[in-house]
Amino acid sequence: MTTLLTGGEIFQDEEGDFIPLDLLIEGHHITEITPPGELWNSWEGRIDQEVDVRGCKVFPGLIDAHSHMGMWVSCSLGNDSNECSDPLTPAVRAVDGINPADPDLRRALSHGLTTMMLTPGSGNILAGQAAIIQPCGTSVSDMTLYPYKALKAALGENPVSVYGPVGKSPANRMENARVLREVLEEAHTYWKNRKNLSPQEYHPYWEVFTPLFNGDIPLKIHCHRADDILTAIRITDPFSIRITLDHCTEGYLVVEELAQRNIPLLTGPQFMFKTKEELRQKSEMNPVILSEHGCEVSLISDHPFDNALFLGAQAGELYKRGMSRKNALFAIARNPARALEIDDSRGSLEKGKVADISVFDGSPLEMRSRCIHTFLDGKLVHTEAKEKIRCC
Repeated sequence: MTTLLTGGEIFQDEEGDFIPLDLLIEGHHITEITPPGELWNSWEGRIDQEVDVRGCKVFPGLIDAHSHMGMWVSCSLGNDSNECSDPLTPAVRAVDGINPADPDLRRALSHGLTTMMLTPGSGNILAGQAAIIQPCGTSVSDMTLYPYKALKAALGENPVSVYGPVGKSPANRMENARVLREVLEEAHTYWKNRKNLSPQEYHPYWEVFTPLFNGDIPLKIHCHRADDILTAIRITDPFSIRITLDHCTEGYLVVEELAQRNIPLLTGPQFMFKTKEELRQKSEMNPVILSEHGCEVSLISDHPFDNALFLGAQAGELYKRGMSRKNALFAIARNPARALEIDDSRGSLEKGKVADISVFDGSPLEMRSRCIHTFLDGKLVHTEAKEKIRCC
Protein backbone atom coordinates (compact mmCIF):
# COMPACT_ATOMS: atom_id res chain seq x y z
CA MET A 1 0.00 0.00 0.00
CA THR A 2 1.31 3.41 -1.03
CA THR A 3 -0.28 6.40 0.69
CA LEU A 4 0.28 10.08 -0.06
CA LEU A 5 -0.43 12.76 2.54
CA THR A 6 -0.95 16.07 0.77
CA GLY A 7 -1.52 19.68 1.71
CA GLY A 8 -0.50 19.50 5.34
CA GLU A 9 2.30 20.88 7.47
CA ILE A 10 4.87 18.23 8.39
CA PHE A 11 6.85 18.50 11.63
CA GLN A 12 10.58 18.59 10.94
CA ASP A 13 13.02 18.05 13.80
CA GLU A 14 15.82 20.11 12.30
CA GLU A 15 13.68 23.24 12.17
CA GLY A 16 11.58 22.25 15.19
CA ASP A 17 8.56 23.47 13.29
CA PHE A 18 5.77 22.50 10.91
CA ILE A 19 6.64 22.98 7.22
CA PRO A 20 4.30 22.72 4.18
CA LEU A 21 5.36 19.40 2.64
CA ASP A 22 3.90 16.23 1.18
CA LEU A 23 4.72 12.82 2.67
CA LEU A 24 4.68 9.43 0.99
CA ILE A 25 4.26 6.10 2.81
CA GLU A 26 5.24 2.92 1.03
CA GLY A 27 4.51 -0.25 2.99
CA HIS A 28 5.59 0.31 6.59
CA HIS A 29 7.96 3.21 6.00
CA ILE A 30 8.16 6.84 5.00
CA THR A 31 9.57 6.88 1.49
CA GLU A 32 9.62 10.55 0.52
CA ILE A 33 9.05 14.00 2.01
CA THR A 34 9.05 16.72 -0.63
CA PRO A 35 7.68 20.20 -1.38
CA PRO A 36 3.95 20.21 -2.19
CA GLY A 37 2.95 18.70 -5.53
CA GLU A 38 6.26 17.09 -6.49
CA LEU A 39 5.36 13.52 -5.55
CA TRP A 40 2.46 13.26 -8.00
CA ASN A 41 4.88 13.68 -10.90
CA SER A 42 7.46 11.11 -9.81
CA TRP A 43 4.96 8.57 -8.39
CA GLU A 44 2.16 8.88 -10.95
CA GLY A 45 0.22 5.61 -11.25
CA ARG A 46 1.87 4.07 -8.19
CA ILE A 47 -0.10 5.76 -5.40
CA ASP A 48 -2.94 3.67 -3.91
CA GLN A 49 -4.59 6.35 -1.80
CA GLU A 50 -4.33 10.07 -1.16
CA VAL A 51 -5.14 11.56 2.24
CA ASP A 52 -6.01 15.24 2.12
CA VAL A 53 -4.52 16.81 5.28
CA ARG A 54 -4.96 20.46 4.33
CA GLY A 55 -5.12 22.64 7.44
CA CYS A 56 -3.63 19.85 9.58
CA LYS A 57 -0.41 19.33 11.49
CA VAL A 58 1.35 16.06 10.65
CA PHE A 59 3.38 14.83 13.60
CA PRO A 60 5.18 11.62 14.63
CA GLY A 61 3.09 9.16 16.59
CA LEU A 62 3.17 10.19 20.24
CA ILE A 63 5.43 8.11 22.51
CA ASP A 64 4.82 7.55 26.23
CA ALA A 65 8.04 6.30 27.84
CA HIS A 66 6.45 5.22 31.14
CA SER A 67 2.97 3.77 31.32
CA HIS A 68 0.97 0.97 32.95
CA MET A 69 -1.82 0.96 30.36
CA GLY A 70 -3.24 -2.52 29.91
CA MET A 71 -1.65 -3.61 33.20
CA TRP A 72 -3.23 -1.16 35.64
CA VAL A 73 -6.53 -0.91 33.86
CA SER A 74 -9.21 1.74 34.19
CA CYS A 75 -12.06 -0.70 34.67
CA SER A 76 -12.74 -3.61 37.01
CA LEU A 77 -10.18 -5.95 35.46
CA GLY A 78 -7.63 -5.21 38.18
CA ASN A 79 -4.02 -4.22 38.74
CA ASP A 80 -1.42 -6.61 37.35
CA SER A 81 1.41 -4.09 37.54
CA ASN A 82 2.82 -4.65 41.05
CA GLU A 83 4.09 -7.98 42.40
CA CYS A 84 4.50 -6.89 46.01
CA SER A 85 5.53 -10.24 47.48
CA ASP A 86 9.28 -9.55 47.47
CA PRO A 87 11.29 -6.32 47.11
CA LEU A 88 13.38 -7.91 44.35
CA THR A 89 11.41 -9.35 41.40
CA PRO A 90 13.64 -8.69 38.37
CA ALA A 91 12.36 -11.74 36.49
CA VAL A 92 8.70 -10.68 36.24
CA ARG A 93 7.78 -9.29 32.84
CA ALA A 94 5.39 -6.53 31.91
CA VAL A 95 4.28 -8.51 28.84
CA ASP A 96 2.83 -11.15 31.15
CA GLY A 97 0.61 -8.60 32.88
CA ILE A 98 -0.90 -6.87 29.83
CA ASN A 99 -4.58 -7.29 29.09
CA PRO A 100 -4.98 -6.48 25.37
CA ALA A 101 -8.72 -6.01 25.94
CA ASP A 102 -8.16 -2.85 28.01
CA PRO A 103 -10.31 -0.27 26.16
CA ASP A 104 -7.76 2.48 26.81
CA LEU A 105 -5.39 0.80 24.36
CA ARG A 106 -7.86 1.39 21.53
CA ARG A 107 -8.56 4.93 22.71
CA ALA A 108 -4.83 5.66 22.69
CA LEU A 109 -4.70 5.28 18.92
CA SER A 110 -7.55 7.77 18.51
CA HIS A 111 -5.42 10.33 20.36
CA GLY A 112 -2.32 9.79 18.22
CA LEU A 113 -0.44 7.64 20.74
CA THR A 114 1.39 4.91 18.83
CA THR A 115 4.16 3.63 21.12
CA MET A 116 4.59 3.21 24.86
CA MET A 117 6.87 1.56 27.35
CA LEU A 118 4.83 -0.54 29.75
CA THR A 119 6.57 -1.14 33.01
CA PRO A 120 5.93 -3.00 36.25
CA GLY A 121 4.96 -0.72 39.13
CA SER A 122 7.25 0.86 41.70
CA GLY A 123 6.31 -1.17 44.77
CA ASN A 124 9.59 -3.11 44.61
CA ILE A 125 13.21 -2.00 44.58
CA LEU A 126 13.61 -4.13 41.46
CA ALA A 127 10.19 -4.44 39.91
CA GLY A 128 10.79 -6.33 36.68
CA GLN A 129 11.19 -6.07 32.93
CA ALA A 130 9.65 -3.22 30.96
CA ALA A 131 8.39 -3.75 27.41
CA ILE A 132 7.75 -1.49 24.43
CA ILE A 133 4.40 -2.04 22.78
CA GLN A 134 2.05 -0.49 20.25
CA PRO A 135 -1.62 -0.27 21.27
CA CYS A 136 -2.98 -2.31 18.39
CA GLY A 137 -3.57 -6.04 18.11
CA THR A 138 -5.66 -8.84 19.53
CA SER A 139 -2.83 -10.46 21.48
CA VAL A 140 0.17 -9.32 23.47
CA SER A 141 2.42 -10.89 20.84
CA ASP A 142 0.78 -8.76 18.15
CA MET A 143 1.36 -5.60 20.17
CA THR A 144 4.89 -6.13 21.42
CA LEU A 145 7.88 -4.48 19.76
CA TYR A 146 10.43 -5.34 22.47
CA PRO A 147 9.49 -7.68 25.34
CA TYR A 148 12.47 -6.58 27.49
CA LYS A 149 13.80 -3.08 26.87
CA ALA A 150 14.56 -1.84 30.42
CA LEU A 151 14.87 -3.17 33.96
CA LYS A 152 12.63 -1.26 36.37
CA ALA A 153 13.95 -0.09 39.76
CA ALA A 154 12.44 2.15 42.44
CA LEU A 155 13.81 4.30 45.22
CA GLY A 156 12.05 6.41 47.80
CA GLU A 157 8.68 6.10 49.42
CA ASN A 158 7.00 3.33 47.46
CA PRO A 159 9.03 0.24 48.45
CA VAL A 160 9.25 1.57 52.02
CA SER A 161 5.48 2.01 52.25
CA VAL A 162 4.87 -1.54 50.95
CA TYR A 163 7.31 -3.47 53.14
CA GLY A 164 8.03 -1.30 56.18
CA PRO A 165 4.48 -1.52 57.66
CA VAL A 166 4.61 -5.34 57.63
CA GLY A 167 8.03 -5.48 59.27
CA LYS A 168 9.99 -6.41 56.16
CA SER A 169 12.93 -4.83 54.37
CA PRO A 170 13.09 -2.07 53.19
CA ALA A 171 11.74 0.11 55.97
CA ASN A 172 13.63 3.30 55.08
CA ARG A 173 15.75 4.94 52.38
CA MET A 174 19.03 3.59 53.76
CA GLU A 175 17.79 0.05 53.24
CA ASN A 176 16.44 0.90 49.78
CA ALA A 177 19.93 1.98 48.77
CA ARG A 178 21.67 -0.98 50.44
CA VAL A 179 19.44 -3.56 48.79
CA LEU A 180 19.77 -2.02 45.33
CA ARG A 181 23.54 -1.63 45.67
CA GLU A 182 23.97 -5.18 46.93
CA VAL A 183 21.92 -6.83 44.19
CA LEU A 184 23.76 -4.87 41.50
CA GLU A 185 27.10 -5.89 43.01
CA GLU A 186 26.11 -9.56 43.01
CA ALA A 187 24.69 -9.36 39.51
CA HIS A 188 27.81 -7.59 38.25
CA THR A 189 30.06 -10.26 39.76
CA TYR A 190 28.00 -12.97 38.06
CA TRP A 191 28.15 -11.09 34.76
CA LYS A 192 31.95 -10.66 34.92
CA ASN A 193 32.41 -14.39 35.51
CA ARG A 194 29.68 -15.47 33.12
CA LYS A 195 31.97 -16.54 30.28
CA ASN A 196 33.72 -18.98 32.58
CA LEU A 197 30.55 -20.67 33.83
CA SER A 198 29.55 -24.15 32.84
CA PRO A 199 25.98 -24.62 31.50
CA GLN A 200 25.00 -26.04 34.89
CA GLU A 201 26.18 -22.85 36.62
CA TYR A 202 23.99 -20.49 34.59
CA HIS A 203 21.29 -19.04 36.83
CA PRO A 204 18.03 -17.64 35.38
CA TYR A 205 17.74 -15.02 38.14
CA TRP A 206 21.14 -13.48 37.37
CA GLU A 207 20.79 -13.89 33.61
CA VAL A 208 18.11 -11.18 33.75
CA PHE A 209 20.88 -8.64 34.41
CA THR A 210 23.04 -9.62 31.45
CA PRO A 211 21.44 -7.16 28.98
CA LEU A 212 21.89 -4.39 31.56
CA PHE A 213 25.63 -4.92 32.01
CA ASN A 214 26.09 -5.63 28.29
CA GLY A 215 24.79 -2.12 27.65
CA ASP A 216 21.73 -3.32 25.73
CA ILE A 217 19.12 -1.86 28.11
CA PRO A 218 19.01 0.82 30.83
CA LEU A 219 18.03 0.62 34.47
CA LYS A 220 14.76 2.54 34.62
CA ILE A 221 14.74 4.17 38.07
CA HIS A 222 11.63 5.56 39.73
CA CYS A 223 12.74 8.54 41.85
CA HIS A 224 10.91 11.66 43.01
CA ARG A 225 12.91 13.45 45.70
CA ALA A 226 16.22 15.16 44.94
CA ASP A 227 18.09 12.90 47.37
CA ASP A 228 16.67 9.81 45.66
CA ILE A 229 17.73 11.19 42.27
CA LEU A 230 21.30 11.63 43.50
CA THR A 231 21.22 8.24 45.24
CA ALA A 232 20.28 6.62 41.92
CA ILE A 233 23.29 8.25 40.26
CA ARG A 234 25.65 7.46 43.14
CA ILE A 235 24.70 3.77 43.25
CA THR A 236 24.83 3.13 39.52
CA ASP A 237 27.93 5.17 38.59
CA PRO A 238 30.45 2.47 39.63
CA PHE A 239 28.85 -0.07 37.29
CA SER A 240 28.97 2.13 34.17
CA ILE A 241 25.40 1.15 33.27
CA ARG A 242 22.93 3.37 31.50
CA ILE A 243 19.97 4.69 33.45
CA THR A 244 16.86 6.75 32.98
CA LEU A 245 15.47 8.86 35.82
CA ASP A 246 11.72 8.40 35.82
CA HIS A 247 9.49 11.09 37.36
CA CYS A 248 12.54 13.10 38.49
CA THR A 249 10.07 15.29 40.36
CA GLU A 250 12.61 17.37 42.28
CA GLY A 251 15.09 17.44 39.41
CA TYR A 252 14.87 21.21 39.34
CA LEU A 253 16.51 21.27 42.80
CA VAL A 254 19.60 19.45 41.48
CA VAL A 255 19.47 20.73 37.92
CA GLU A 256 23.16 21.72 37.81
CA GLU A 257 24.17 18.12 38.55
CA LEU A 258 21.74 16.70 35.99
CA ALA A 259 22.79 19.18 33.33
CA GLN A 260 26.35 17.78 33.48
CA ARG A 261 25.15 14.27 32.66
CA ASN A 262 23.60 12.78 29.55
CA ILE A 263 20.80 10.99 31.42
CA PRO A 264 17.32 10.81 29.87
CA LEU A 265 14.87 12.49 32.25
CA LEU A 266 11.32 11.12 32.03
CA THR A 267 9.27 13.71 33.89
CA GLY A 268 5.69 13.59 35.08
CA PRO A 269 2.89 12.86 35.47
CA GLN A 270 2.40 16.56 34.93
CA PHE A 271 -1.22 16.71 36.15
CA MET A 272 -0.94 14.28 39.08
CA PHE A 273 -1.95 15.47 42.56
CA LYS A 274 0.52 15.54 45.45
CA THR A 275 -0.76 12.23 46.76
CA LYS A 276 2.19 11.35 49.01
CA GLU A 277 4.83 13.03 51.14
CA GLU A 278 7.67 12.78 48.63
CA LEU A 279 5.65 14.90 46.18
CA ARG A 280 5.48 17.83 48.61
CA GLN A 281 7.85 19.95 46.49
CA LYS A 282 6.40 18.89 43.14
CA SER A 283 6.47 21.83 40.74
CA GLU A 284 4.79 22.14 37.37
CA MET A 285 7.86 24.13 36.33
CA ASN A 286 10.22 21.18 36.81
CA PRO A 287 10.39 20.05 33.14
CA VAL A 288 10.65 23.66 32.01
CA ILE A 289 13.63 24.37 34.28
CA LEU A 290 15.36 21.12 33.30
CA SER A 291 14.87 21.91 29.62
CA GLU A 292 16.20 25.46 30.04
CA HIS A 293 19.42 23.99 31.44
CA GLY A 294 19.91 21.72 28.43
CA CYS A 295 18.57 18.48 29.87
CA GLU A 296 16.72 16.17 27.48
CA VAL A 297 13.21 15.91 28.89
CA SER A 298 10.46 13.46 27.98
CA LEU A 299 6.94 13.79 29.31
CA ILE A 300 5.38 10.60 30.70
CA SER A 301 1.82 9.82 31.74
CA ASP A 302 2.41 7.02 34.28
CA HIS A 303 -1.07 5.98 33.10
CA PRO A 304 -3.50 5.65 34.88
CA PHE A 305 -2.08 8.30 37.26
CA ASP A 306 -2.31 10.78 34.39
CA ASN A 307 -4.43 9.88 31.41
CA ALA A 308 -2.06 9.05 28.55
CA LEU A 309 -4.78 10.05 26.09
CA PHE A 310 -4.02 13.68 26.91
CA LEU A 311 -0.23 13.54 26.65
CA GLY A 312 -0.27 16.32 24.05
CA ALA A 313 -2.32 18.60 26.28
CA GLN A 314 0.13 17.97 29.12
CA ALA A 315 2.98 19.04 26.84
CA GLY A 316 0.88 22.07 25.95
CA GLU A 317 0.84 22.99 29.62
CA LEU A 318 4.64 23.03 29.59
CA TYR A 319 4.56 25.34 26.57
CA LYS A 320 2.21 27.69 28.41
CA ARG A 321 4.59 27.71 31.38
CA GLY A 322 7.57 28.77 29.31
CA MET A 323 9.09 25.72 27.63
CA SER A 324 9.88 26.43 24.00
CA ARG A 325 7.34 25.04 21.57
CA LYS A 326 10.06 22.93 19.95
CA ASN A 327 11.10 21.34 23.24
CA ALA A 328 7.48 20.78 24.28
CA LEU A 329 6.90 18.90 21.02
CA PHE A 330 10.19 17.02 21.35
CA ALA A 331 9.05 15.88 24.84
CA ILE A 332 6.27 13.69 23.39
CA ALA A 333 8.01 12.19 20.34
CA ARG A 334 11.70 12.70 19.62
CA ASN A 335 13.01 12.67 23.19
CA PRO A 336 11.08 9.61 24.41
CA ALA A 337 12.17 7.75 21.27
CA ARG A 338 15.77 8.55 22.16
CA ALA A 339 15.23 7.60 25.82
CA LEU A 340 13.77 4.25 24.74
CA GLU A 341 16.52 3.85 22.13
CA ILE A 342 14.11 3.40 19.24
CA ASP A 343 14.94 6.71 17.53
CA ASP A 344 16.57 4.86 14.65
CA SER A 345 13.06 3.90 13.52
CA ARG A 346 10.55 6.13 15.36
CA GLY A 347 10.07 9.52 16.99
CA SER A 348 10.49 11.74 13.93
CA LEU A 349 9.22 12.03 10.37
CA GLU A 350 12.16 11.15 8.16
CA LYS A 351 12.73 9.15 5.01
CA GLY A 352 13.30 5.49 5.89
CA LYS A 353 11.68 5.60 9.32
CA VAL A 354 8.61 3.59 10.30
CA ALA A 355 5.43 5.44 9.36
CA ASP A 356 3.97 5.97 12.84
CA ILE A 357 2.15 9.24 12.24
CA SER A 358 -0.47 11.34 14.01
CA VAL A 359 -2.42 14.01 12.14
CA PHE A 360 -4.08 16.79 14.16
CA ASP A 361 -6.47 19.51 13.05
CA GLY A 362 -4.38 21.97 15.09
CA SER A 363 -1.24 22.00 17.17
CA PRO A 364 -0.71 18.75 19.10
CA LEU A 365 -0.09 21.00 22.14
CA GLU A 366 -3.58 22.48 22.03
CA MET A 367 -6.36 20.90 24.12
CA ARG A 368 -8.92 21.67 21.41
CA SER A 369 -6.98 19.86 18.68
CA ARG A 370 -8.37 16.52 17.53
CA CYS A 371 -6.39 13.62 16.16
CA ILE A 372 -7.91 13.20 12.69
CA HIS A 373 -5.78 10.28 11.48
CA THR A 374 -3.36 7.83 13.07
CA PHE A 375 -1.00 5.65 11.04
CA LEU A 376 0.73 2.69 12.65
CA ASP A 377 3.47 0.92 10.68
CA GLY A 378 2.15 2.70 7.61
CA LYS A 379 -1.41 1.47 8.09
CA LEU A 380 -4.29 3.85 8.75
CA VAL A 381 -5.67 2.56 12.07
CA HIS A 382 -7.82 5.56 13.06
CA THR A 383 -9.62 8.23 11.09
CA GLU A 384 -12.27 10.83 11.79
CA ALA A 385 -12.31 12.13 8.22
CA LYS A 386 -13.03 9.31 5.78
CA GLU A 387 -14.23 11.83 3.23
CA LYS A 388 -10.66 13.16 3.02
CA ILE A 389 -9.30 9.81 1.81
CA ARG A 390 -9.33 9.13 -1.93
CA CYS A 391 -8.44 5.83 -3.57
CA CYS A 392 -6.28 6.35 -6.64
